[in-house]
Parts: sequence; C-alpha cells; structure tokens
Amino acid sequence: DKATRVNCRTTAVPKGDSSQPVTQLMKQLDSFALKDMDQTVDAKIRAATMLEVMDGVLKAPVPVPRSLTLTKQIPRASLKLMWDPEQHGYTDKLEVSINTSISFLASGIVPASLLKRAQIPFNIILLWYTLTPKAKSKSENKGNAEDGQLEMKPASHRMLKPPPLATSLSSSGTFFLKADTEILLEEGRYSLDFRLGCRDLRGGEWELPLNETLDDFSFMVVQ
Repeated sequence: DKATRVNCRTTAVPKGDSSQPVTQLMKQLDSFALKDMDQTVDAKIRAATMLEVMDGVLKAPVPVPRSLTLTKQIPRASLKLMWDPEQHGYTDKLEVSINTSISFLASGIVPASLLKRAQIPFNIILLWYTLTPKAKSKSENKGNAEDGQLEMKPASHRMLKPPPLATSLSSSGTFFLKADTEILLEEGRYSLDFRLGCRDLRGGEWELPLNETLDDFSFMVVQ
C-alpha cells in the first residue's frame, strides 16, 4: 500500500498585543492614581507623573504600598491682577505716556487647606514682580505716521526687581493690594511677571503655589 502522506500545517499560537498589559496599567493609574490631579495640567506633565508612579510600583515589593498610588492634590492660592481703573480705565491693551508709572491691583484667596499645611503660621502676603523691557521704539521715523504704528527694536534686557509688596491676610483668607511701579523713562513694550508668597511669624519668606498660570501682563510706553 502506498503510504498516505498527510500534510500538516502548523499554526503559530497567537501572541497577542505585547503592549496590552502596559496599556491596561496606564489606564488604571490614570483612573484612580491621578484622578486628583488638575485636568488642565499639561499632558506631558501628567505623563511624566504617571511614569514616576509606574516606576515606583514596579520597583516596590509585593504587595505594593498603598501610598505609592494614593496621590493627593496640593492646595493652591488664587491671584487676580488688573490695571487700576481709577488711573488707567478699564482696558486690556494698556498704553501710558513716558515719565509716568503703572498702577495695578492684586487680589486673591489663600484656602484654609493651604494655611493648615504651613509648619509656621503666616498672616502676611507678599507679591514679587519683575518689570522687563521687551522692545524699544525707534524714533527716526516720527514724521511718517501713515499707519500710526511704532517701529520696534530689541530692548536691552535690564530687569527691575523691586522689594516684594506686602499686605495682610484677612481671617477669611482673602487679600488685596494696590501698587505703583517706578517712573518709566523710555518708550517701548514692557511686561510684568509676578510671584505670590508669604512671610511667616519668624520672618521667613516663602513662595505659594498658584492654581492657574497668570495671563500675559504687558503694556506700551509711548511719547
């Protein structure tokens, strides 16, 4: 009898998606480990935070300590800024004349949860600001006013950092202050950058975290 030849085709066992366990872990971490993180935080920062948590989980002995995945939201203060309407009116694009100063108002709230985290009590709020020239106007073409625009050139980066402004914190956690910058002697565009802080009962000064990024605070100085 002729031997019957049977052709057997072997089928490879499916391996599946090798990245699926990692994807599932990242979904789990995003759903419960990072749920208290502000959703407005940049995606790159959230991803970096998740990688740090995963690194700690993978290196920790079994069972994983609960504290590794139990994130807590840090309480933050709020800060609102505006040009002084009594001096500049209500405007988003401020222009002032040379040899004048800028007046602005600052207000905000320090939540009770943030006050409780302080190791040393404080009741003085500090506001640091930096005045930076962004560009200076050229004066060669003053006679040409067809478009009414100032021609700009790069500014010398001479930043002004005066001592911090100080005000008292109310019992409800609110604060308010009014400030005037020094007299501006040159034309051009300037920007103001701010940092919020506090002074504790021992005289130590600390920076406070803010709940949002401050909007651009810039103005023009013209003739």
